Amino acid sequence: MASSVVGTPSYTAPEILQSKDYDFRCDYWSLGVILFLLLSGTLPFEHEDTIELFEMIKEGKYNKKAGSWRYVSAQAKNLISGLLVVDPDYRLKKEQIQDHVWFKGAIKLSDDIIPINIDKH
Repeated sequence: MASSVVGTPSYTAPEILQSKDYDFRCDYWSLGVILFLLLSGTLPFEHEDTIELFEMIKEGKYNKKAGSWRYVSAQAKNLISGLLVVDPDYRLKKEQIQDHVWFKGAIKLSDDIIPINIDKH
């Protein structure tokens, strides 16, 4: 278990902000933030005021109307929502992340291949 506070504010897991001991599961939170950013083009938690930003993170209320979020596949959204869970005991486990359907690549529906992120622009 670690206890020092380090990192970029927007990627910081809630347990760190709550001054709780934390472990590798805080990296799963950060993975959720990174995936959200890569797929939608914006951070899930953004605020000019760091105090307000930290409150948003501690509550786990991320911006589902951000950027291209509406074009992100349901499978990717499911993975991200499983990673951005405030209580690390309920966050996705390593095996669940590795076996997640989104990591299996494109999903075949009828004869069409649906890409991981559907860009409608």
